[in-house]
Amino acid sequence: MKTKTAKSDNKLKFSLAVVIILIVILFAVNWIVGNIMENKLAQNIEKSLKELEQPINFSYQQLDVNPIFAQASFKNGKLQLENSRNPINIQWDQAVYKSSYADLLNLMSEENFRIDKIHALKTNFDNLKISGAVQEAEYFDYLFTFSELKLDFNGKLSRQELKEKPSQILAHNQNLELSFKDFELDFPSLFDKILINSNLQEKLLNLDEVNLNVDYTADNKNIKIKEVVNSSYSSGKLTGNIKLLGTNVKEITGMRLDLESTGQFDAKNLKWGLSDQTGKYTIDKLYGKSEFELEREVNFDNYVKGESIMLGESDYDFNLEGLKMQFAGRLKEKLSANPLVMMSGININEIMVNNFNMSYQTNNQEMKIEKAKLDSSLVDAEGAADLELNNQYPDLSKINTLELKLSDFKGNLRKIFEGLEKRMGISLPREGDAVVLEVKGTFANPRVKGVHY
Repeated sequence: MKTKTAKSDNKLKFSLAVVIILIVILFAVNWIVGNIMENKLAQNIEKSLKELEQPINFSYQQLDVNPIFAQASFKNGKLQLENSRNPINIQWDQAVYKSSYADLLNLMSEENFRIDKIHALKTNFDNLKISGAVQEAEYFDYLFTFSELKLDFNGKLSRQELKEKPSQILAHNQNLELSFKDFELDFPSLFDKILINSNLQEKLLNLDEVNLNVDYTADNKNIKIKEVVNSSYSSGKLTGNIKLLGTNVKEITGMRLDLESTGQFDAKNLKWGLSDQTGKYTIDKLYGKSEFELEREVNFDNYVKGESIMLGESDYDFNLEGLKMQFAGRLKEKLSANPLVMMSGININEIMVNNFNMSYQTNNQEMKIEKAKLDSSLVDAEGAADLELNNQYPDLSKINTLELKLSDFKGNLRKIFEGLEKRMGISLPREGDAVVLEVKGTFANPRVKGVHY
């Protein structure tokens, strides 16, 4: 028994030793081949950049190629598109590119340094920054940052098909997943000019996480979409299907949309600006939510001709509380010198919107504002409307009903309003101390009660 056990132990030890040796050999070969491929890839990148018509600077601190996983990674990379009018700079801590073995080998080839077909592609950027400027009428710069950005593609993309028969892309199943985290949006020059601070940027522009999945099935020409967006102050979700219509991929005549989305935001204590330069603005609370559904078949021929707009079915609620606008110094003097401000007798030091809320719904071409209410330091207002929108001829959009009640005029605003009525020879309806504005007709020809009838 001992002899058999000893033999079994020896076989096990031998097997383990063989496995360990094979693993060591595999890693050694992977390291050697990886170094060769790194040098080839670096040479091909340098050669390719020199052949470009538009100069591009691409640099990195370290390049690693892993043949086993068919991936290449660039650490501390920088990519610069040298355009004198619209320069773009891209930089990252680490970028990982993973594809098929055939695609990776093509990148190592001196004769064919390009990828003609893509079946699978994964990229991952850590601490990605994209910055640049647009120098047209005015200088406009921007900065987008991501702590992580991932792209995962599975399907078939052919260089030849894209060039000669783009519709053939629809003959193959395609799947794309895009996600990123800690997205920050900044327009430095513009924000400095209007004194937007980091507090406002964080609450209104930055996103914690975004996930998008687009899945196309060639057999039934159906695109399935799912997108989820989250931040500290907002969230949203979009799901649905887009069915392409037509006998084959060469003759797509339209699409059938079936989409749903929900969203909401809730931000508090927003502040920006200086009272003597741009004006100082504060908002105690900003809240909104939406629900949207769209089921519609679109014929491309009719749409090009100007098919009437379809808004789907939706519900929207918006509420603003405690908007304060303060002006001082030369800015206050400039605003106070305006004839209308002088006539109104309004204190320009501070203008308040205590509350503004609005709820409205859409049902295809119909849009109904159930209620809109304003409580401010200038005037109070309440309104409602029933509209029919026409995309082909916007001027012919119908105003079935529109009612706006203005009350509690501050300063000399009521006297100014009544003076205008006398000059125009009109008399708008009253409801108590409120002025009632009732409108019917079309956008091109609105008819006001007390003026036209």
